[in-house]
Amino acid sequence: MQNNHYVMRKVHMEEMNKYTLKGCGTRCLEQHDLQTVISENYSRHISSSQKAPPIALSEGKFISHQVQNSFTIQGGRTHELIDFQVLSTAQKSVMMVILLEGKLDFGYDSLNFTLDADAAYNAVLVNLNKPASFHRQLYTDNYVTKLNIALPIDWLESRCDNNDPFRVFLSEHLAHFKLRLDASVLALSQELINLSSPVNFMQRMQVESLTLQLFMAIFKQFKSTDIVGLHASETPKVAQLENRFDHRLDPLMVYIEAHLNDPISIQTLSQVSAMSASSLQRKFKSTLGCSVNTYIRRRRLDIAKQQLARGAVSITEAAYNAGYRHPSNFTNAFKKQFGFSPTQSLKNS
Repeated sequence: MQNNHYVMRKVHMEEMNKYTLKGCGTRCLEQHDLQTVISENYSRHISSSQKAPPIALSEGKFISHQVQNSFTIQGGRTHELIDFQVLSTAQKSVMMVILLEGKLDFGYDSLNFTLDADAAYNAVLVNLNKPASFHRQLYTDNYVTKLNIALPIDWLESRCDNNDPFRVFLSEHLAHFKLRLDASVLALSQELINLSSPVNFMQRMQVESLTLQLFMAIFKQFKSTDIVGLHASETPKVAQLENRFDHRLDPLMVYIEAHLNDPISIQTLSQVSAMSASSLQRKFKSTLGCSVNTYIRRRRLDIAKQQLARGAVSITEAAYNAGYRHPSNFTNAFKKQFGFSPTQSLKNS
């Protein structure tokens, strides 16, 4: 999340009503003690050739901090200003979401969560074994107090014993379980939310120390029987589990996800991965069971499917975003991969 200094004009409601408020591409603007999250890319009723003004999505006080080669923490107290559908890509990681106020309606790929803190505090842990399509619905005048923490999977795996039941959780994409917010977890979460984004050594040490204490309090309550989303064949005998992914491909996967909207050549990927084109193709085939270009095509279609299922784009927009010049070619590829047409997906949104 970028913290840049801008002066942003308010967008009147009658001007907002010109637009279909769905999209992605958010940015955080800082104005004195108040920060505003804006959208810079969204679908609109008016001609796509016209440039739309940025729209304020929420405002409040945020904390954001990333530890190099380790966890990322974001959160704070915010006021959502409009109904809006956020769409983006979540990187491979374990996601921890703690909600202390308001409502959160979000999900990854086909997995959806609706958390409401009005009745009770809520928290979930979700494993993303590969990049996933992320969606979240904002609601007008929804006041939210929350923490989001992303933990790299290899960072966690390096701290697990072979027989640690947490390895079962890390082995399965979209595995998840509900956290219990006891007194220690609640106190640490509230203390972190009350902090600002750190700007010096002592502040960074404070945020990182509190976050590690929070991890300890949460992982103590972990039991393999609490996990939802495991295949029936999974057992706690994690020493017998095979490593499903070669972590040497992680930087390459991050690059691909960041450039799915751009042309991606094998030559460029070879430079990024420091592998020859033939070695890269072999590594992809042995690890993921498909070629590089097939993986990129599938990821673009996966994102198009998620966007269509949530009514965020038209079929023409989905085709363009997925790299197809002709909607008919997109429709054929979509139906071949998913077994149903984009039109059916849009009708069910």
